[in-house]
Amino acid sequence: APTTASAESSQESNQNTSVITEATIEDVRFNYGAGDTPETSAFVTPVDYEKYDVAYECWQQFENNEPVAAWYSDNGSHGSLPTFTEFEGGKKYVYSLMLKPKDGYSFSSDTVITVNGQKVSAPFVGGSMYIPAIKTITTSTVTFIDVVEINDATISFKDGDKPVFTGNVPDGANYALRAAWWELDSKT
Repeated sequence: APTTASAESSQESNQNTSVITEATIEDVRFNYGAGDTPETSAFVTPVDYEKYDVAYECWQQFENNEPVAAWYSDNGSHGSLPTFTEFEGGKKYVYSLMLKPKDGYSFSSDTVITVNGQKVSAPFVGGSMYIPAIKTITTSTVTFIDVVEINDATISFKDGDKPVFTGNVPDGANYALRAAWWELDSKT
């Protein structure tokens, strides 16, 4: 008898659920660069707080059109991929999202999903809404230069000398000497 009762109450709750016709997610961060750490950013709009939650966000790193590593906002592992903790420069990353309905609500295959103002397609998976490949980014490969070195610059003159412009950067430096000038200071 207990099994029948729980099955009946389960059916009743399904009949009394409100179908979510639209789901809107805002503020997802897509502007990552080399060395940045992935962060949870998907935001359910206030009018929908009582209807659904973000179950998790996912970034997958791709090489040769195959996922090679992943990051999940819930710190879970949803597959066999190793976890990455920061974005690498020049690599391709794909963002996905899982939404979960709250009690009394359900998704359907007709639910319209919008992420950062863009309508996205989402297959209906076992009550939750999995939204794959929402955005693909390639991270920047900007490298910060810690020390700038200029060699053989003439910086000492005697009265009456004309200014000269010398100096060069080391071979293989990631920067160039574009301009040099002399100016009088306030005491001269």
